[in-house]
Amino acid sequence: VLAFLAQCEAQKPPAPIDTLVLACTHYPLVQAQFAQELAAEARRRPGLVAAGVAIVDPSERTALDRGCAHPRRGR
Repeated sequence: VLAFLAQCEAQKPPAPIDTLVLACTHYPLVQAQFAQELAAEARRRPGLVAAGVAIVDPSERTALDRGCAHPRRGR
């Protein structure tokens, strides 16, 4: 997360980051850590990271679209 934010900061985004899309299959496993880091960075660098960044996890929808079982419902 910190390396990603450093890259973003170097590009001088026009607005604070307010949404993070988890674009890899293992990212949901560390989603809580991402949320903690982003919240801390929002306090440190509010011009770079917005408070309450939305984290989008498309994995469940993708699995359902592919006909895979729902992990919580067993379907």
